[in-house]
Amino acid sequence: MEEVKSRLFSLLGRYRNDKKALTEMKRAIRPSYNNHWKYLAKVTDLKNVKICVICEIIMASFAYGISAKVRNNLGDVFKRFIEEHSTFEKRFKQIINCDTAEEVCERLKGLLRSIESKGFSINLENLFEDLWFWGDDIKKKWSNSLWR
Repeated sequence: MEEVKSRLFSLLGRYRNDKKALTEMKRAIRPSYNNHWKYLAKVTDLKNVKICVICEIIMASFAYGISAKVRNNLGDVFKRFIEEHSTFEKRFKQIINCDTAEEVCERLKGLLRSIESKGFSINLENLFEDLWFWGDDIKKKWSNSLWR
């Protein structure tokens, strides 16, 4: 996990000012768009679906500019959403009921633009780790952040 994470964040740092690369990374969340594979292949084997899906979400999040160095998780982000729109609580519940990281990432795809448009941010290294180790402990951590 650490090796993939290191390669991913190194790649993001290398392309942080490359508008073309960032545009292609934003499109990583589109189902029929594969131009981001040239970046993804530098991080992991494209045959590993779980790792690719996690990396795609992180790449797109980075490209949308929602990266932060603060110590937060998705529960913290949803707390801010729910303060403005109570309907986001239903979306959070759908996410924490996902069984796999791949399912979580699929649901997150639709939220990235909302997160960006509100000016919210998330620690992408934490998100990467949470998705990698997706399970009850992560669900509880996010839930505690939201409902405490």
